Amino acid sequence: MKEELQKVQSLVTNLEKDRELKFGELSGQLKLSAEQLGRLHDTTNQLKAALVSTKARGQWGQRIADDILRLAGFAEGVNYQRDKSQDTVSTRPDYTFFLPQGLKVNMDVKFPMNNYLRYLETESDTDKQTHKDQFLRDVRSRMKEITNRDYINPEEKTVDYVILFIPNEQLYSFINENDRTLIDDALRSKVIFEANYTSSPTAD
Repeated sequence: MKEELQKVQSLVTNLEKDRELKFGELSGQLKLSAEQLGRLHDTTNQLKAALVSTKARGQWGQRIADDILRLAGFAEGVNYQRDKSQDTVSTRPDYTFFLPQGLKVNMDVKFPMNNYLRYLETESDTDKQTHKDQFLRDVRSRMKEITNRDYINPEEKTVDYVILFIPNEQLYSFINENDRTLIDDALRSKVIFEANYTSSPTAD
């Protein structure tokens, strides 16, 4: 009987040690997860703060566009130029792509995102609708703005349209789902939306 009791006592002791070890491992994993979530939260807040700035959003859009062009094998100065003023007017497209027969096409990368971000953040259905409507108005306003900047310019030998770069696939889908006429209206205004399908959220 004494022997059996010692075995049981030994088993209980081992189980207790194993429980403490596993609890310690779990506690460490939970602490690591909390730290990672904290860093993610900080990064998200920094991104939101950056996107409030028009300049920062433009720089972010350029960085994404640069990455895509590099992956596609495009070389600056050979296939395109960036931030160069046009010869006959003072406007400066974000990108100008060189086409055959000396033609060019300009692209703008500053996309209005403020109200889209507010739409994602709010939990109120009323506020969501307000921010969604304003975002779609912002997109139309941006379309109109770039068509008035001489990005389509026969004197510069450009083609008869301008590209508006959308750095996030979700944005493009959101526009299509919530205003099916917007893409067609853009084409009628000689604006082509070019969405980035390799990256997630640029802005005005």
